[in-house]
Amino acid sequence: MKENKEKQRKSHSRSTGSETNTDDRTLEPYYQTHKTCRLISDESLTFDIFFERTDKMIIVSLTSYAARIDVSAYRAVVTLLDQDHPADKVVLWVEADLPIPKKFYDLRGLEIKTRRQRGIESHSKLIWSLQDYPKDIIVTADDDIYYPRDWLKLLLMEHEKHPAKIICHFAHEMLIKDNYFKPYIEWPEECFSGNIFPLTGAGCLFPPHSLYHDVTDTHLIMTLCPQADDVWFWAMAVLNGTDFAVVPDGYSGYRRIHSIVPHDLSGGEALYLYNVRRGGNDIQLKQVFDHYPALQNYLQIEMSTKNFQHHLTSCPVQSVDELYQEGLRWHRSGALRKAASCFQSILQRVPEHSGCRHFLGIIAMSDNDHQAAVEHLERAVFHVPDQPAYLNNYGVALRTIGRHIEAETAFQRAVQLEDTYADGWSNLGFMQMTAKRYSEAERSFRKALFHQPDHHVAMEHLGDLLWQIHCFRDAIALYRQVLNAKPNDPEFIRKYAEALAHSDCLKESDLLDNQVLANFTNLMIE
Repeated sequence: MKENKEKQRKSHSRSTGSETNTDDRTLEPYYQTHKTCRLISDESLTFDIFFERTDKMIIVSLTSYAARIDVSAYRAVVTLLDQDHPADKVVLWVEADLPIPKKFYDLRGLEIKTRRQRGIESHSKLIWSLQDYPKDIIVTADDDIYYPRDWLKLLLMEHEKHPAKIICHFAHEMLIKDNYFKPYIEWPEECFSGNIFPLTGAGCLFPPHSLYHDVTDTHLIMTLCPQADDVWFWAMAVLNGTDFAVVPDGYSGYRRIHSIVPHDLSGGEALYLYNVRRGGNDIQLKQVFDHYPALQNYLQIEMSTKNFQHHLTSCPVQSVDELYQEGLRWHRSGALRKAASCFQSILQRVPEHSGCRHFLGIIAMSDNDHQAAVEHLERAVFHVPDQPAYLNNYGVALRTIGRHIEAETAFQRAVQLEDTYADGWSNLGFMQMTAKRYSEAERSFRKALFHQPDHHVAMEHLGDLLWQIHCFRDAIALYRQVLNAKPNDPEFIRKYAEALAHSDCLKESDLLDNQVLANFTNLMIE
């Protein structure tokens, strides 16, 4: 077993070649014979839920150059197109004057695009696609790897669990010593948690808006980090407050194409020698750190959360209460990553601190990590079962993942504990309305509004309910009140304007709102 592990490590993406010297020039799939990890069986997947289409495209993006385009890039692209769950398109970025072999144009699903600036090499796998597809999911790949057929599917499965995180197949662990990172060459080769450093060539999924706005600044790239795209993309994620996750059963020991194709592919080899063996990654990481002081703050946070005991030796010790209050201040200011760091630090000392569990659950919900939210909030409620706010937020998290009966029970328990809790009544009413128990729902919404007359969520939902039971005038009157609180919300304006247009109230001058009707007209044109 140990021997097999060693063989796998040698075929890892840091290596300069594989132990195999075969001159196999076919595209014979190696998915069965060259895997270095266990795969999830197809029977365990819920395709009907996971593969539901969204308005986001899935773009696989890579770049190549003259020495690789005819052999390795072609083979890599074929494996990227031959996926169990194919991307919407595979985009290959090349220099403007690079001759493209005719066989590329026979590949359905491939789009070949021209790089927008000379001198930008490995970063081109991502930055131009970020500009062209800002609202879509982009997955990076390299031009010298055979990609297994379930490579993309595994990334998308993990993305479903952690939609706000950057997902990778393979990562190193960034080791910290004396208030800074150890040399890159000393970092452990595989990492699944902690100080994750993703390797984008092995496959890295970037959700929309997950990177700092400087990510496509080519002047900064060429000045600070011209040859270390992984360092640059890691820094842009950290500056944006985006976390990472590694596919648990992902691929780390890809068979690199240059190891079996006897062509001059030395460009990548030279980059490896500079970045890894000669400390190029360390030099460029330092340059990026010097340019962005906020990265030093990140390092301090990582030290406090992942290496807490070491951090205590160089920083004043805060009490649990002080740390908790600091976390609350960060949370109120919107600095959710810093808030989470404080709460996680407390959990290292007090694992079942209910307040920390509660706020970590709220932060997880804001990251769309609903399963983590449920787990945190469930533990908060278990230890403090009589806190209405905990129960209410637990109900929201349960509702989000489809556990509606449990969610309704949580809301009921919240309002039983505190009859004046308007949020609890509003959420309970929504669950009852969803179940078409309209009289119960109306009672709950009116309870919310009795205790908090300006509760616009309850007001809007009550309007929706009244519309469904054909009480149009009453519904529009409520919508009109909500409009004062949401004058620039296009979705609500659409709802209100359509309600006016589709009811006999349209002719009533006292209900007409010229601005709303104008907005409605514009929305309908769109």
